Amino acid sequence: MSNNSISFHNFSQSDRIEVNLGITDVFLDTIDDLKHLFENKQFSKKVVYTKNIKALKNFIEYNNFDDVKIIDTDINTLKSFQTFDSFYICDDNISRIFVKKRVNRKMGKKLDLLMQIKP
Repeated sequence: MSNNSISFHNFSQSDRIEVNLGITDVFLDTIDDLKHLFENKQFSKKVVYTKNIKALKNFIEYNNFDDVKIIDTDINTLKSFQTFDSFYICDDNISRIFVKKRVNRKMGKKLDLLMQIKP
C-alpha cells in the first residue's frame, strides 16, 4: 500500500456526532401567518422565491415590509425553511395562501350565480 491510500473505518453508534443546524420547515396557512413572519425582528434575512411576484409585491408594499427580498423563479419544487436568523419562503406556502383565497372568491361568485337562477 502506498502512503497516499485512504482507510475507511466503521464507526459505532457511540462515535456519531449530531450537529443541530437549526433548519426547520415553515408552514403558513393564512395571510396573517405570513404577515407575522415578515414582522418578526428575530430574522435578519427574509427571502421569498416565487412565481407569484405581482401578488406578493402588492402585499409587501401595502404592509410596508421593505426588508423582504423577492426572487422570481419558475421552480415548483422549492420548499420553505428557516434558520436561526433567516427564513426562505417559497411557493409551497405562497400558493397555498394567495391561490386559496382566489379559488374561494371564484366559488362564491359561482354560488351567487346559481342562487340567482330561478326555476
